[in-house]
Amino acid sequence: MKKSLKKRISKSNQATTPKTTLVTPAMIPKTVKVGWNTIKFNFVDPSFIKESDCFGQYLSRECKIDIQKELEGDQLINTVLHEIIHCIIYNSSLNQDGGPLTDEKSEEQVANSITNWLLNVFWENPWLVDLLKKKSS
Repeated sequence: MKKSLKKRISKSNQATTPKTTLVTPAMIPKTVKVGWNTIKFNFVDPSFIKESDCFGQYLSRECKIDIQKELEGDQLINTVLHEIIHCIIYNSSLNQDGGPLTDEKSEEQVANSITNWLLNVFWENPWLVDLLKKKSS
């Protein structure tokens, strides 16, 4: 009797535990559409010249996002979304003269904060991701 109870408990726990998968660069599509732009993902050796450690960078003139090729898992997901947010900031002119994010440090702080909060909301509320995939007219 105890064996069957253990089996039922472990089966019910499995049903409520979400399955996780380690995200790798191979799982990222070659491009992402952001507004009117098609942005190419480019996986590169870590060679960015910045004051701080940088996992990715959005290059507006080249319509590409460079990402360190060894990133995986949550760090990769965070970097992809972070660079897409930089693309949105640039294409919304928020970092242009007179915009609220003309200072590079302010833009980075906003991109980091929005990325971290959005990912948390999406991960904690999978129903929201499914809802966002639907298009109502």
